[in-house]
Amino acid sequence: MKKLAILVAGVAAISAAPAFAQANTTSDSFVVNATVTPTCLMEDVQDITITPALKIVTTAGSNALLFGNGSTQTNSNEVFLSCNDNNQMTITTNGPLVNPRGVTPEEEAEGFSDEIDFRVAANNYGVGTGNNRLYYATSTGNTRNDDPRHALHRQISFAGWVDYDDNRGFRAVAGTYSATAEVTVAIAP
Repeated sequence: MKKLAILVAGVAAISAAPAFAQANTTSDSFVVNATVTPTCLMEDVQDITITPALKIVTTAGSNALLFGNGSTQTNSNEVFLSCNDNNQMTITTNGPLVNPRGVTPEEEAEGFSDEIDFRVAANNYGVGTGNNRLYYATSTGNTRNDDPRHALHRQISFAGWVDYDDNRGFRAVAGTYSATAEVTVAIAP
């Protein structure tokens, strides 16, 4: 009986005690967003001096001093190009290579010129496994392989060269020739 009395007292105590408060909880969810700004970065490209000297015919006769067959190409330093989104490169120039010496009317009549057409290219920028470079020719103003590219982080270099096919049939006066090439890499639309 003693046990029964303790049990009854315990039940009475539990029922007499205040009820525990029921927890009032709520929940919701939300999205966390972040933005990475589309960006392209390129290291400083060094100037290109096309070497060796351009090929000209060095034998006497009717073809003397004309551009020789073949082309001469020199590459720039390797630079990192980094774009975190689809991107597109354009290369332009301020015109052909120009010799500030100029030519006289008499020299021009002899077939001499103070301008040389050239090509510039971005090596290792193009798509695919074949000709993976973008290039621009001053003789035609045309660019080849200029489709947009995917996000990339790689080393590229630039090439400058004078091609025989762009300069047939004229003689360049002696001297140093120069032009400025500009490369722009922008996030593709």
